[in-house]
Amino acid sequence: LEEIYTLFDPTLEVDPLGALYVPRHEIRLQQLAFELKGTERPLHAFVCGHSGSGKSTELRRLVALPEIQDRYLPIVLKAREFGDVVHLTSEALLVEIGDGLVRAAKAMGQGQRRKETDKALGLSKGLEEQLAAWGTEVVREFLKSRSAEAEAGAGASAWIASFRALLSTRREWSYQEKQIIEPKVRDLVAILDRIAQDLANRSSRKLLVVVDDLEKGDSDAHREMHERVFQDGLPVLTQPNFSILYT
Repeated sequence: LEEIYTLFDPTLEVDPLGALYVPRHEIRLQQLAFELKGTERPLHAFVCGHSGSGKSTELRRLVALPEIQDRYLPIVLKAREFGDVVHLTSEALLVEIGDGLVRAAKAMGQGQRRKETDKALGLSKGLEEQLAAWGTEVVREFLKSRSAEAEAGAGASAWIASFRALLSTRREWSYQEKQIIEPKVRDLVAILDRIAQDLANRSSRKLLVVVDDLEKGDSDAHREMHERVFQDGLPVLTQPNFSILYT
């Protein structure tokens, strides 16, 4: 059984164009594709299923559809890039999306243009700095130590490590901390919307973000994370003014 599991690992993505792909005809998958093709408003959808059920494969197939590619600039973020997801809050997930968009924009800026009519992809000057300034302020506000302040100010991307370390000791905000973080989340969403609009302007397409692999883990801590992020934090996750698919 161990050898079979190694050869047919259900956690691995299947190439939707490969011989091992089995087409799926669930009505909700078809509805998701239909809504993405037809809606003018940002769509926030949650793709649910157990590990190995095919979520990643189907999302990979979805974003590769020509009609989706023509309408959207898809950016796929993997939760394993966020560090230990067991510490996530809904606010922290938006932070990780922002950091992922900056990294993706840099990578695209170094690549080729999609077509001659596209502007060069990348990110307008100042947007990364706005996100870093937001993160640095939050880290300094909550850690309130010289070492944390020095680390947070060490570079444009250094603050994200401090933010993740902050979460590792605080999975939930106290009432007083929530009073501080809530208005800052509104500022964060505004920065994410500006980044999304910049990428949309440069690619001549709407932004579509896929946040994959968030279901990994069966421990009590992971289940608490799911409840904290997707139930208590649902209003936060649906604030950005661009389409996001969460697993």
